[in-house]
Amino acid sequence: MFLFFKLLKWLVITFAVLAAAIGLTLWLFVFPSSDRPAAAQAVVVLSGGGQAPVDRGLRLVQDGVAPVLVVYGGHTALCRASDSFEVVCPRARDDRAEARALAGLARKRGWRSLVVVTSTPDVSRARLVIERCFHAPTAFVAARPSAGAWAQAIPGAWRAYLDALLVVRKC
Repeated sequence: MFLFFKLLKWLVITFAVLAAAIGLTLWLFVFPSSDRPAAAQAVVVLSGGGQAPVDRGLRLVQDGVAPVLVVYGGHTALCRASDSFEVVCPRARDDRAEARALAGLARKRGWRSLVVVTSTPDVSRARLVIERCFHAPTAFVAARPSAGAWAQAIPGAWRAYLDALLVVRKC
């Protein structure tokens, strides 16, 4: 009888841990808090996430959300001049460098509001990292990746989020 209760205790603990992990994954990476884009001084597309964030950011600028598109991640086809809006393509090696470069660019240009577009699994981390460097109204917009990209994105999103939350805590 003692063995039965010991086994039951471990099953309950295991179930609770799994349920918490699944709940956190859904909250942080599958259905993160995404803002409704409002008028801003620039739309920023962060690197990673494939083509979906680039397409979403481009659409927002074409819809008049902002007159400037900032694109990280080497999307060189977009880095050419546009007739209807300005395109800026800074370089950065990681998300923290992107946040610092973005804050510097915003200071230099006097931007006081941004719309940041990134892949859905990266929204929570982007919010965490960018808000450490840029202290002005910022809307974070999720761009849904393709169905096949979800399974690959979640483990990396967990690692990067925990790194940003616990290890690299400065701008």
